[in-house]
Amino acid sequence: MLAPCRVQGEGAPESVVQAIEALNASADDGAPIDVLIVARGGGSAGDLAAFNSEIVVRAAYASALPLVSAVGHETDVTLIDFVADVRAPTPSAAAELVAPDRAEEAARLHQRREALSRAIDRMTESARIDLDAARERLDVAAPDCDSERLRLDALLGRGWEVAQGRVATARLGLAGQAARLATLDPRATLARGYAIVEDASGGVLSRAAQFTPDDRVRLRLHDGSAGARIVDVSPGGTAAEDGATP
Repeated sequence: MLAPCRVQGEGAPESVVQAIEALNASADDGAPIDVLIVARGGGSAGDLAAFNSEIVVRAAYASALPLVSAVGHETDVTLIDFVADVRAPTPSAAAELVAPDRAEEAARLHQRREALSRAIDRMTESARIDLDAARERLDVAAPDCDSERLRLDALLGRGWEVAQGRVATARLGLAGQAARLATLDPRATLARGYAIVEDASGGVLSRAAQFTPDDRVRLRLHDGSAGARIVDVSPGGTAAEDGATP
């Protein structure tokens, strides 16, 4: 969801504040907004002055949505950077930060799984070697020392419990990564009741200004699609006020 605004010149601070507040209001009304990016390209210190204004800084700090500051180039610093939840060096870097590539996430998850498996193997082998060495020393030094054997078994048991605990923690971390990866799947969004609206040529329609009454559109759902006709258009209205007739 985009909220265009002036980013320099007269009225720019007020325009940026209105955009931040509008997106927060849309999220409060149920719009699927998870994070807010405040971005513009590079420029001189004067060009970026709007993002040093007090009202913009206060609006960014008050944002209920997590806010990413991506103003200017990597070397540019503005006051909004200090109140944002995260600062990105460029607008494109901000986009990559909030929407990581699914293939990269899958590869990272696979790498972590492999690293965990290797770590467990090393821990197990090290524990086996230590156990064998301890048993040999115990057999040589005190072949009849049952109490020492019992103590060694107890230590081994505790070590195994610690290893199991670490494995369980790592598995929970992997499960969290897998759940995060699943949320990036557009089909999951469709399954929650959302639809993608396409025009006759298959282009995606996302703004009220793109519709006119009697337009024929196609709704892409999680389990199929349906044709529909636009009855009326209400820019700025809620979903309940807009209408489409199959």
